[in-house]
Amino acid sequence: MLYINRNFVNKPEVFSSHPFKDEIKVMTEFYTKKNIKQSRYRINSRLIESQLLIEKLVKLFHGKCAYCECEIFEKFFKTAHHRPTENAMNLDGKVSKESYWWLTYEWNNLYLLCEQCSSMKKTRFPVAGKRVSYLGNVPQEKALLIDPCKKKDFDDKHFQLFKNGEILGITERGKITIEILNLNNENRKQERARKILEMAGAISMARGAANQNDINNAKRELNKLLNSEVAFLSYSIAAFKHFSLITTEKIESSKIYNAIIEEIDNSISDFTSCITMKSKVERPKITKRHKTKSNKPFPIVSPITSSIDKLSDNILKRDYFMSAKRIQKIEIVNFKIIKNLVLEFPKSKHREEPWMVLLGENGAGKSSVLQAVALTLAGEEKANNLELNAAQFVNRNTSSKTGYVRVYLEGVSDFLELKFNKDSPKFTSNYDAPKVILLAFGSTRLMSDTVDYETNKNLINLSNLFNPFATLPNIEGWLGDPKKVSVAQFDQIAIALKNVLQLPDNKLIYRRKTKEGTYELFIKINKQKQGITVKELSAGYKSIIAMTINIIREILNTWDSFKIAEGIVLVDEIGVHLHPKWKLQIISTLREIFPAMNFIITTHEPLCLRGINEGEVALMKMDENNQVIALMDLPSPKALTIEQLITSKFFGLITSFDPEIEAQLNSFYLLKSKLNPTPNEIEKLETLRRNLEHINVIDNESNLEVSKKSKINLAASSLDAGWINNPKHQEDLKQKIKAIWDKTTS
Repeated sequence: MLYINRNFVNKPEVFSSHPFKDEIKVMTEFYTKKNIKQSRYRINSRLIESQLLIEKLVKLFHGKCAYCECEIFEKFFKTAHHRPTENAMNLDGKVSKESYWWLTYEWNNLYLLCEQCSSMKKTRFPVAGKRVSYLGNVPQEKALLIDPCKKKDFDDKHFQLFKNGEILGITERGKITIEILNLNNENRKQERARKILEMAGAISMARGAANQNDINNAKRELNKLLNSEVAFLSYSIAAFKHFSLITTEKIESSKIYNAIIEEIDNSISDFTSCITMKSKVERPKITKRHKTKSNKPFPIVSPITSSIDKLSDNILKRDYFMSAKRIQKIEIVNFKIIKNLVLEFPKSKHREEPWMVLLGENGAGKSSVLQAVALTLAGEEKANNLELNAAQFVNRNTSSKTGYVRVYLEGVSDFLELKFNKDSPKFTSNYDAPKVILLAFGSTRLMSDTVDYETNKNLINLSNLFNPFATLPNIEGWLGDPKKVSVAQFDQIAIALKNVLQLPDNKLIYRRKTKEGTYELFIKINKQKQGITVKELSAGYKSIIAMTINIIREILNTWDSFKIAEGIVLVDEIGVHLHPKWKLQIISTLREIFPAMNFIITTHEPLCLRGINEGEVALMKMDENNQVIALMDLPSPKALTIEQLITSKFFGLITSFDPEIEAQLNSFYLLKSKLNPTPNEIEKLETLRRNLEHINVIDNESNLEVSKKSKINLAASSLDAGWINNPKHQEDLKQKIKAIWDKTTS
């Protein structure tokens, strides 16, 4: 990490503009008024993501991530907050809900971050002692995350760099910063190792310099590696100091070499880094307590040992909350219909936690993927508690008697593996208890009529995915009881419910105790004098409320807020029971309510793809060998109309017409393409023309693309050639026909 002097770039004048001042006034009035229940302040992103502001940050941070120093490509330039604007989380998972709202539009709190550091950090901002309050002295706060813009944070060397690119925290703050930002992920390690190798080569070039040309070449190479614009500069500086010191000790008599090193050393004297380098990795012993230079203890715990069932232990709790744990990859071998499938989980590109949407016809293996992931993440004990026969999960069309599923989680040192075989009814796993919160919902999500006051202490809820008759717990007793859900929590949940039910802020959600001593939840949807209870809601309302509140309820067993909670949610057929208007918004709504959760969902609904980003859809289908495959190289669904979605690769229909009309359309174009039609065929053609014109199917500009696609598919399917049974060849053929069509109709 390199110190960045913010005085290098003047504070943009836009911060003194009326729009900024007006927005700050609105925000301050919101947070300082006494009653803000069931409403929330929304950041004006247009102000802090303006082109002018981004250009200033790019100049200040030299187009690199403030934390890890990787180069950020132009299309990913976005502003980020060093101190979060709400829900600041400490190492124990405790949250300060309103810290630090007053720094939302503060220039000194705006940084340039890469997607990885931003998504790993989220709202993590641990402090030692109390957090600074509104109008308090921010510099006096004892933050544990190293601030690249605070000179005092560079008084100590916090990181030790090694030749393999790994860095080790040698102070408590160094250790915490590495864990929070996941600075030792494989990509960053490789990039740093490459810089170290390049520096070793440049030092070797300087050491062998014998004439002016050699000297110039060596200086040029060293200056190129130590330029303020290059990525991972602080690591290159540490490598330079390390290698030059070693070499100087060996060849003290070389005046040429010493002169080169001295000149380069002077040229980088203005850079301040908190990194030192060693040749050999000397790992500290893995003990419960490890003392730093400052004699402050911090825990060293392998993430694989941190079960969420045992978070009462402060060390395990600290280890669990310190770093994000998201799915990276899924490997499935011989699980039900799936013989061999690898799914790479989408990368975060949009400041939203990535989702994965599984599309495909019935029987393509979508639900099997959900079940495979659920059983693997649950751990051996929870998987076997479902009382399933593991032998029945082995693929029946293979000679192998065994199968396995592996899930790779970022922030967990080893993959999580589930094994099963035909000779045993039991699943086996490389760990007993779950490492992340996991909730799974089948396609039938009915809420129990029985009021359920108890929460699921295991943080795992899978039965509904495997058993369609397993109802979801009734949420009224829990949500309605002030002893179980505080007033502050209830107001936050009410905001989430209004979002999912698409109710405006002025609609009220409230709770009331009945004469029998139970609790009821009331929702004012329209203009009733009194709200209606959950029991009185339609199936669609109840289904979405039951799923949303059950996710929140399980989350609040571990996390202070569902807005920052991390975990995995699996949902089969997410669009069931939903009106088209809801289907259009369900993904965006759930993303807003649970911004840090990974969702894997299945759907047959084109409308549900609204809110899904490019790279988040996997189309599952059978290949020519009748094996399940997943296609992920698909266009962004956001760029397509619903009509285009239906007739695109996502759903693969020729048209969106009624099957009877589609059959008439196909017959029409087939007859029209004949060179010498019979009189009967001519008569039939005219009849079809009149029918199709009557219902505006042909010769209608809005249906031009549909008709074109119909003709292309029809032409491809009408050719009698064995080689086009291969789906790839069929697609190639369609593209060739399309090219001919475009040429002849242009």
